[in-house]
Amino acid sequence: MHRVASYYLSTGIKLEQLENITHEESLALMVAHGGTLTKAVACAWLNGYWSGKWLTKPLAAYMRWHCMPEQIATIATMLLIYGGTSDFINITRSVRMMKITAPRTGQQDQGS
Repeated sequence: MHRVASYYLSTGIKLEQLENITHEESLALMVAHGGTLTKAVACAWLNGYWSGKWLTKPLAAYMRWHCMPEQIATIATMLLIYGGTSDFINITRSVRMMKITAPRTGQQDQGS
């Protein structure tokens, strides 16, 4: 997910641009950011460290030749919406609320 997010964020595309995209808009998007966007989709599809390192570029090239731009934009939208970042955010919030380093109730401050 880290590699997919870095590919997506390097394009500068907002999620609203990918929702309800027309054919002309998807063609313009693929001209501007097609390589990086297909790399993000290919990397998410491979879902492995070594396979992501070795096979992302060949799979992205294959997808550019055999998939329509709307299909790639739709898959990229699904990755952004259902990509699993909400789990990371929930864990971060719960750890922050735990305040691991704060003294617990009942503990007394000890002076020297």
